[in-house]
Amino acid sequence: MAETFPVKPKLRPTSGKSTPPQNLTPHDFAATHSACFTVFSGKTLEPKFTVNDFSDAAASASFRCDGKLLAAGDLTGTVHVFDAKSRNHLRRLKGHSAAARVVCYPRAADKFHLFSGGDDSVVKYWDVAAEKCVLNLLGHKDYVRCGDASPVSDDMFVSGSYDHKVRVWDVRVSSAVSVAELYHEKPVESVIYLPSGGLIATAGGNFVKIWM
Repeated sequence: MAETFPVKPKLRPTSGKSTPPQNLTPHDFAATHSACFTVFSGKTLEPKFTVNDFSDAAASASFRCDGKLLAAGDLTGTVHVFDAKSRNHLRRLKGHSAAARVVCYPRAADKFHLFSGGDDSVVKYWDVAAEKCVLNLLGHKDYVRCGDASPVSDDMFVSGSYDHKVRVWDVRVSSAVSVAELYHEKPVESVIYLPSGGLIATAGGNFVKIWM
């Protein structure tokens, strides 16, 4: 069941924000802009460094749970993985046939995988070290523009699409189909798990829904 209420945003959207590492305090964070991303100090809010090793506009930066790696997608469909300290370009995950707009590491202990979503309507689950897509998760019928990892399970995450739907995925399910489907009624611009992991918030159109 979902509860709805109107939203009147007062801030302009940014190109992208990062999922901060869970175990570092205060959290550094990253923002994608043009064909690069900038990491900011969580303590001073000042920029620490910028990486511009992308061939097209970057999107959706995400830190690994330990803060040592940072990944982001770009409009060519590639997901790039960097060492957050040395800034070295470690991996290029190629598989999307259109822009990779969503990149997200698991929040807890899994350091080996991430998921991505693209304008090809596909959600991909990657083995980062092997540079290999291990699951193609199908079901969306339009651009995948947002997603989030469960705060309580490394195996579960959500994706939101312009097909008006949010899909809940569990990579332990061998059929590679979503375990739940939420109908937002408008193109989904943002989706997050709330901290307990039992509630999901979706945003699109001029309203937000809370799902339980």
